[in-house]
Amino acid sequence: MPSFQVDGLPPNKAGGSGNSMWSDDEQACRLIALRREALGALDAPLSGDVRLTLKVHLRLPDWGTRETAKRYEALKSIGDLDNFIGGVCDGLMGLGKHPDPKQKLASVFCDAENEAICPKKMIAYEDDSQISEIVATRIVHSANPRYEVGLEELGP
Repeated sequence: MPSFQVDGLPPNKAGGSGNSMWSDDEQACRLIALRREALGALDAPLSGDVRLTLKVHLRLPDWGTRETAKRYEALKSIGDLDNFIGGVCDGLMGLGKHPDPKQKLASVFCDAENEAICPKKMIAYEDDSQISEIVATRIVHSANPRYEVGLEELGP
């Protein structure tokens, strides 16, 4: 089962300032990190049904507070687990077989060093509809933010 770890936060499907994650500069950097690690971990894209395992390790910005409401507000500012799941699922797929020609991309995707992980290229699977099972966990602690992705092909 291919698995890999990425330092930092996963891409957030909600993107920033209402834009697509593919055109948002911050999310583009996260997508590049995800796609680069996935490309290194996989021999070829998976063709059958896929089980995705995601463990997101978050550092709470103000862990010293005893006020539960402030802790939750700090977590909300980092991102929701469901948006991270969507960002990872879409990020591993890319723009799909028939990308929207109007889709704007962050300029960093045009850098020569990112050619192998261009959003128009399939990395882990052709379509995220191949994902038939997701196991996702959010872990909050004081260490550095990172996430772990596992991909398992379940069959044709």
